Amino acid sequence: FSSKKGAIEAAINVCNTGVSFYRPWDAFSKEWSAVPVVILEPPFPWVSGIYILSVLDTLENEVRLSEIEGNFEISRLSDPVLAGVVRSIYNLKAALTEREEKDWFIYDTVLSKYWLRKGPYLYPKDCLKKDSYRQFVKHCLNCAVVVSPFYEVPSIVPFGADRGVFKKLAKEAF
Repeated sequence: FSSKKGAIEAAINVCNTGVSFYRPWDAFSKEWSAVPVVILEPPFPWVSGIYILSVLDTLENEVRLSEIEGNFEISRLSDPVLAGVVRSIYNLKAALTEREEKDWFIYDTVLSKYWLRKGPYLYPKDCLKKDSYRQFVKHCLNCAVVVSPFYEVPSIVPFGADRGVFKKLAKEAF
């Protein structure tokens, strides 16, 4: 799908009780094989706004999918982009076996002052108010740390980041 809205509408048309967004390494993950409909945004940085609908393989879901086919705008991707999207999913699948919660836990001594961390995702704590978040982003940049410029969009700790990356932020409190 070419929009999040379109993917959600299609997912609800297939199954209005079990739609979820997949987020890798989310600390509160579900047993994904039991979720009737999952929306995935592929981890492919060259394109954005692509949403894949994964539907539990049942006869009932197959009938619903065939009934709604053609009612939604579905992205047509060029073969090279499609190959990149597929490759990104296989790379994600491999990375899921290589990385665990403990791989991001080591940064908590610095990060927990400002964020609630769930896997690699950082959500601003109450001490970071929405109206002062822009100044906090600038402060982080001055400390050589890049964070999400949007309060509502979580920041991400890159896998394998050196602990020293956050030293300046630890020394220069906001």
